[in-house]
Amino acid sequence: MSKSNPSSSWITQFKPGDRVEVSSDDPGFCGSWFAGTVIRREAKNPNRYVVEYDQLYEDESGEKLLQETLDWIQLRPPPPPPEKKKKVQFKFGDEVEAFHSDGWWEGAITAEHTGGKYNHIPYKTY
Repeated sequence: MSKSNPSSSWITQFKPGDRVEVSSDDPGFCGSWFAGTVIRREAKNPNRYVVEYDQLYEDESGEKLLQETLDWIQLRPPPPPPEKKKKVQFKFGDEVEAFHSDGWWEGAITAEHTGGKYNHIPYKTY
């Protein structure tokens, strides 16, 4: 299946109101995912969606949530909620996503500390 025609892909099934995570190729944001809601699918290009972010705003005032028109390949469904009693153990080199600055950042574990704390290094932020 090509990236330009995902007709059989689950990704084309997003509907208004669906929760999604959005990736960005903007400098400083590569490898990050931000939560949002699908507002609509573009009529002229069904591979593009208008999404409103949960925690990113149009300007410094923080009064109006940012909306962007995005290609289908920048969207994914959110993960299932974590199991409440399950404690996850990571080890050096494990691939992870860490929540930082209102988004999830892809990276790897670089150090383990006591108390279930870890160091994480992003894969790419350029």
